[in-house]
Amino acid sequence: MLGIFKGSLLLLGVHSAYAVRHVSRSENNGTRDWDAAAVIASDFVSKLTLDEKVSMITGNSSAGNCIGVITPIPRLGFQGLCLLDGPAAINRVDLVSIFPSGITAAATFDRDLIYRRGYALGEEFKGKGGHVMLGPSTGPMGRHALGGRNWEGFGPDPYLAGISIAQTVHGVQDAGVQTCSKHYIANEQETQRSNTNQTDGTRAEAISANVDDRTIHELYLWSFTDAIKAGTTVLDAVSNGTVSEARIDQMVRNIMTPYYFLGQDAEDYPTADPALRWVTLIQEVGLGAAKAGGFLPDDFVFEHGRDVRGDHAKVIREMGAAGTVLVKNNNTLPLSSPKIIGVFGNDAGDMTDGFYRPSEVSDSVNTGTMIIGGGSGTGRASYIVSPLKAMQDKAAETGAEVLYATNNELLARNDFRGIYPPPEICVESGNSIVDLLWGDVAPSGRLPYTVPRNEADAGPPIVNITGPVSDPLAWQADFTEGQLIDYRHYDAQNIEPLYEFGFGLTYTTFAIGDNKIDVSLVKGNSSVTALPDASLKTQPGGNLQLWDELVTVKAKATNTGDRAAHAVPQLNLSYPTGAPEGTPQKVLRGFEKVMIESGASADVEFGVLRRDLSLWDVVEQDWVIPGGQFTFRVGFSSRDLPAETMFSVVG
Repeated sequence: MLGIFKGSLLLLGVHSAYAVRHVSRSENNGTRDWDAAAVIASDFVSKLTLDEKVSMITGNSSAGNCIGVITPIPRLGFQGLCLLDGPAAINRVDLVSIFPSGITAAATFDRDLIYRRGYALGEEFKGKGGHVMLGPSTGPMGRHALGGRNWEGFGPDPYLAGISIAQTVHGVQDAGVQTCSKHYIANEQETQRSNTNQTDGTRAEAISANVDDRTIHELYLWSFTDAIKAGTTVLDAVSNGTVSEARIDQMVRNIMTPYYFLGQDAEDYPTADPALRWVTLIQEVGLGAAKAGGFLPDDFVFEHGRDVRGDHAKVIREMGAAGTVLVKNNNTLPLSSPKIIGVFGNDAGDMTDGFYRPSEVSDSVNTGTMIIGGGSGTGRASYIVSPLKAMQDKAAETGAEVLYATNNELLARNDFRGIYPPPEICVESGNSIVDLLWGDVAPSGRLPYTVPRNEADAGPPIVNITGPVSDPLAWQADFTEGQLIDYRHYDAQNIEPLYEFGFGLTYTTFAIGDNKIDVSLVKGNSSVTALPDASLKTQPGGNLQLWDELVTVKAKATNTGDRAAHAVPQLNLSYPTGAPEGTPQKVLRGFEKVMIESGASADVEFGVLRRDLSLWDVVEQDWVIPGGQFTFRVGFSSRDLPAETMFSVVG
């Protein structure tokens, strides 16, 4: 994978005060900052040698606390960049927080809370000496439910993922750390992610994700575009059989040499600097000599032992509750004063072998509450509040008795009166669940994906082969389903899910007032063209007109129950009749989360952008609003959309 660090020296804004930030999707970063950054960056690049340019782009491997580094260039006053990994926690260090996963953040449908999570992450990365966070992730999106890294991202809907990643980028960068969003693009499986050598000597190339142009733009590129508009950099992946990582250095030199007219012969190209291993350097020459030699800044300190957690347990616990989805409740919840509490299931208790265990047995251990996934995105927990522990603490307060069995799996489903899928990954999961079960917090999470009745309903297999490989290019992931993943797939195949995308219950009920919505153009109908103005200057996020708000949809949400809670009205639209083959039956194009008192109502307004109304034209290579009538629907899940109206945008 290749890290592309556009303007990463210039985008490290530092904010001393914390504030909740709800960023409008149509908010423009402005041409002045971007143009000014380009001038400064061009001046800096003009002073680099070819060797320094290659090193700057390709980076170096891990050093000290960093998962990777951009080597310092003392003669230009550039002190280097430290890259730290982990979309939900800082990898390989202690005294950091394990934040809720990306998919849990998306389940909150809460822009402000997602921003606050991002800001807290940024504070910790900065506190550990990081300049760049390798995250957030929106690849994989979750093409298939079995994707091993789906938990890192924000789910399979591009609109929800786009809002979530943009809010995260704003949060992290407002805390003073540059984000590097990943994995660009269509990185939807871990199987065969790298080249492997077979027992017969055959070298099998890493799997290639082969995706058509329209699907790339309308599905997999969508959320990356939101992140780029928010100011992120991008971590590249391999798709459509593009160049392998081993050839990246050579590729960069081949591009740079003719562009800068440097004239080196291929065999004389310089090599990138070796990894700057700070710890080894200091051990060999001493800290003073390392600083004097320009290898370390004068104010360098080891960040390994610094406690950066602060009060972040509060936002973790809040998001754990807000991202938990209540999917069934037969008037059992919230609990009042139970005398006996039963806790069952192998995810409810503490890990009997501890959080850290030998890698050779880790795959066989499945007892203990899961707080974070493995691999490069994992983190080191300093504490875990398991559901069992939190229930025992609550029982001590109320005088209840706790019975538990945590070495078993739960096989029943239909016999339960209330079902909470727990926060998928959260060190405060026990406290979050207790907050919900006893009603201190009303459930407000919504499913950021579809739950199937059977695995076979989930769509195409995640990989194309399972047996021995003789062809080096055997591993090919052909995305023949196009955009039809998750709820789009269920709609297209007329499959009834167990629980649909966007679904979630709470301790009250809501309705859309009179099942009516109002749709209007922001501009006069004659002023809306099918294509954006190609003469406009392109900015991060594409043509500026793509971010113009063209349509406003208004609805009224009413709390018809007896307690206050959050409603999450959702806007879906269907494209006009005659849309190209492979167009989803409907797509999410808006959501709001609003607290409504019992018996009260709240006006909800959705701003629909040109981008939201457009389809990617593979011939024009541009976004085009189709003619005809759109269908706008508002409700509370992808299959509960009672308010509906039709409206033409162009012509």
